[in-house]
Amino acid sequence: MISSPQISVILPVYNGEPYLRDAIDSILNQTMTEFELIIINDGSSDASARTAKSFNDERIVYLEQENKGLNPTLNIGIAMAQAPLIARMDQDDIAMPERFSVQLSWIKAHPDVSVLGSAVSFIDEAGEPTGRQDTPGGDNSAVVKNLLNPRKGIALAHPTVIMRKDVLLKAGGYNERFLNGDEMHLWLRISEISKLHILEEVLLSYRLHQTGMSREGRHIQLRSGIIARACHYLREERLPDPSVESDDLWSELYELVDEKIEKCNLPKADQARMAISDTLSSACGVERYIKLPLLLLRRPGLFPGLIAGMKWRKLIKESVQEMTSRLNRQHTQNKIDRSV
Repeated sequence: MISSPQISVILPVYNGEPYLRDAIDSILNQTMTEFELIIINDGSSDASARTAKSFNDERIVYLEQENKGLNPTLNIGIAMAQAPLIARMDQDDIAMPERFSVQLSWIKAHPDVSVLGSAVSFIDEAGEPTGRQDTPGGDNSAVVKNLLNPRKGIALAHPTVIMRKDVLLKAGGYNERFLNGDEMHLWLRISEISKLHILEEVLLSYRLHQTGMSREGRHIQLRSGIIARACHYLREERLPDPSVESDDLWSELYELVDEKIEKCNLPKADQARMAISDTLSSACGVERYIKLPLLLLRRPGLFPGLIAGMKWRKLIKESVQEMTSRLNRQHTQNKIDRSV
């Protein structure tokens, strides 16, 4: 353990042995060296523990626990962190050697920004490059606009970020009511009190594979993203936020969104978006306009998903409207009850 690190890196691990060594190596080989690496083994049943313990580096802080899930594990990591800046890393990605150096210099020069991400390149299971991410423009307004667009992927990739710990805690940390995919909720909460930014420089190789955290629980992530946006709009209206209010209010929104997901067939829409995103990730310029029609010709089953995807905005709007009506009725009833 080192004293007074500038950055605390949180690396949650759950059955990540196949790629874990490469991920840890990429952090330990950073050109900026004043950091601690907090590795939390969240009840893995594979050889992840052996791999993590095989490193002999004083910057590593290792914790082993029974399985708690991603968000509780990240909150444990935040509580352990000594540094004023928190960096995230996933068990299957690879950080560029200059990642921390570039991000630390930039965020020190921009005190109004509390979450700083970067562009990513995509790699496959063998580590071969498959393309790169298009960033939505780096400034706060562009990032928030991307987050609120339900037909876009999240451009602020979680394993690329460096965050100010004090603002992260002020925003409530990771909300443990979300089973997965809380970063959307967290980014929106932080955007309400500070700024987000994405560097156009590629500072991380993001691995796409069938067993990675990024591919599991797509339905859960889909629901979480819709709920996170709905909560954001409710906060804008200065109405109670179901994500931090009573369990009953959270359950109401959860069930409401689930009903609408089923009604609009959004899992098909999400499958279509993912297929198109994977196909276009390795294309650029005119090639994109060629690949998309060819994909649709080969897989006509994607058409219903694309049509369903057009309903995403309507679904979120309806969810917010219905919750707003319920909350207003509840507020009126509470006033009546207090006056009796």
